[in-house]
Amino acid sequence: MAQNSSYVGLRSDMLEILPTGRRFERVLDVGCATGATGSALKQRGAHVTGIEYSPESAAAAKEALDEVLEGDAGVLLGKLAGDGRRFDLVLCGDVIEHLVDPWTALATIRRLVPNGLVVVSLPNVAHLSTFSALLSGQWPYRERGIHDRTHLRFFGERNLKALFAEAGFEERERRVHHRVIERPHWLNEFSAPLTSRLPVLRRYTAYQFVSLLA
Repeated sequence: MAQNSSYVGLRSDMLEILPTGRRFERVLDVGCATGATGSALKQRGAHVTGIEYSPESAAAAKEALDEVLEGDAGVLLGKLAGDGRRFDLVLCGDVIEHLVDPWTALATIRRLVPNGLVVVSLPNVAHLSTFSALLSGQWPYRERGIHDRTHLRFFGERNLKALFAEAGFEERERRVHHRVIERPHWLNEFSAPLTSRLPVLRRYTAYQFVSLLA
């Protein structure tokens, strides 16, 4: 199966949330796609291991990263933990929602980073687009975004707090991407000043959460 282009590319937002000046020697990129984000960390001196489900993307990632494990992330995380592997940093960029059991996956990641950091990016199902679709009597299955048809789990803001706490993580920082319209659209940028001032709009235009965990 070809990799959805929505999941390929450098996730600068996930790198920007990292503490300034902190060095990472061993990095695990879960759902590494073609390796763009991991490659940026490799250029900073890290040894980067990737996990990728798509054979096509995994093949490309092997050219960019130090090590790439191909297959189901939940299974491979368990294998890494069982082998006693440890990391300074784990990235989970829009991958948790694709897993059958994200709770166990995060608990396993906790074992992999006993003294490290984790960055998790998740879409917010409590977005305006969800409510507008349900009011029209349908669930908005799509090829990308919040309602990607390959998503198995859905999370709102309160779900995140419970998800992270259950796995033993403390959320150190959260950054939120806002969109009035789910897909990329000029109106999102135009409406940014308004959504930043009105709490109700901020809540329901939250499109994606990026959290730093420790």
